[in-house]
Formats: sequence, C-alpha cells, structure tokens
Amino acid sequence: MQDEAESKEPEIILLSDGRTLKITRENTTDAQDESNKPETERIYNVWGSSAGARSDFFYIYRKHRKMELDRLEKMDKDWKEEMENKLFHTRRCSRIIKEKEKTAKRKSKRDKKKLKMKGQVEQDEESKNNLNDDNSNKENANIQQAPTPKIKNTAPIIIQSDTFDEI
Repeated sequence: MQDEAESKEPEIILLSDGRTLKITRENTTDAQDESNKPETERIYNVWGSSAGARSDFFYIYRKHRKMELDRLEKMDKDWKEEMENKLFHTRRCSRIIKEKEKTAKRKSKRDKKKLKMKGQVEQDEESKNNLNDDNSNKENANIQQAPTPKIKNTAPIIIQSDTFDEI
C-alpha cells in the first residue's frame, strides 16, 4: 500500500538548464503481463479418433497434406538456395584474392621494367655525356670534371587497394 502511495507521488527531475520537471509514475503491470504472454499458433490440421470416418474427410486430408508438402518443399528450396549462395560467395572471394595477387605481381613487373628502362636511359645519357666529356677533355686538357655518382635502382613500392569494382 505504501509503494502505491509513493508511486503516485510526483518525481522531481532537475534539467541541465535549471528547470525542474514533475513526473508521476503509474503501475503498468497489466501491459507488462500482456507483452510476456506467448503467442498461440493456430493449427488447422486437427484430427480426432474419427479421422477419415466419412468420405468427405478425404478431400480435407488431401488439402492439408498438400499444404504441408508445399511448406516442406519451400523449406528445402530456401535451404538449397542459401547453400548455393554461400558456395558462390566463397568461390567469388577466392577469385577476387587470386586476381589481386595477379594484379600485384603484374604491377611489380611493370615497375621493375620501368626502373630498368630508366636505368638504361640514364646509362645512355651518361655515355653521351662521357663522349662529350672526352671530346671536351681533348680540347681542354687543363679542365677536369668530377665523375658523376651512379644511383642504384631501388625496388618498386607496391600499394594494393582492397576494393575491386568488378571481377
């Protein structure tokens, strides 16, 4: 009895801007009890001890049997479709990974080739400069140039993207 009197008494809540609210709480046990109730499922296929006693029960039996067989067939179809989807996605993921690896390998080859070509171009320029330097050295024997340092080719940096638009 005391709990009911306390629950009807308003509760005072202080807001952050300084205002106060008075809220009264009511017992809502009826609503809670209804939400906890289990839902009942209606069963249409109810047969007693007199099942099939008359000739008109055969058509009812056949109708219910067909409904049940259709339900089981739909369940099998859904399960099969789900398994096919899972198999497809696993194969797709493996294909995507293989394509990423191939793409990365090809890119590294292209980068190596570019660096190699760049190195050959630099060597060709150096050899041309050396020929020009030899000619100028013959003309100007007193002037000597410092040798140019060779730059080693570095390995290519491979950046892989995690997204694929299409496969």
